Amino acid sequence: MECARLWPSCSHCSVLEKDLAPQKGNVFYDVRKTWTEKGIGMFPDEERVSIEKGCKLLEKTVSMTICEAIIQYGRRDAEQRALDRYRRTMFFDPTLKIEILNLRAARMDTRDILQDLQDVANGIQVTHAADSLKAAKAQKKARREAAKKQRIRKVEQMLLTHGWNGLDDLWRRRAEKLLDDQRIDELHLQWKAAQAQTPLEETQIRLF
Repeated sequence: MECARLWPSCSHCSVLEKDLAPQKGNVFYDVRKTWTEKGIGMFPDEERVSIEKGCKLLEKTVSMTICEAIIQYGRRDAEQRALDRYRRTMFFDPTLKIEILNLRAARMDTRDILQDLQDVANGIQVTHAADSLKAAKAQKKARREAAKKQRIRKVEQMLLTHGWNGLDDLWRRRAEKLLDDQRIDELHLQWKAAQAQTPLEETQIRLF
């Protein structure tokens, strides 16, 4: 596993004494979690079971030769490495039990839909690591987009309040980064129109 991390693009393995296959893949495994969910009031404690399928052991894809060697010669170390990822969670929940299942070398993870349905029918919560990763990426993207929109609103408000000439260098750089020239000109014109209207309103107030 250390070789796979340090030299993921080698074409020959001196440990195995063989050339590495050009096809790349990963070592996949499933995680079965069993824990006790505390009951509330009159409801008793309940044992819960979940399985996350298609977890990746290696951070990057490597030659299938390496993946198969990990399964053949380093299965115990691979299972321990996968288990170590849950040590912290197990420390905070003494009822939690982790099992590493179905360790396998493959170019890509495949799903057994019938087995998933059977697990669900048996009361097991089934998730797939690829789906969890996709959802996490989508949430991260949504947070980035929301933060960007907030920064844009702030810059636009500064332009409407102070005009382009009233901004310091920092806010000008932010405006140039977040807005195009047309939008900056539009907001600056709105600021100028507001400035031209303000003296008239003040004169009317003084007359009244």
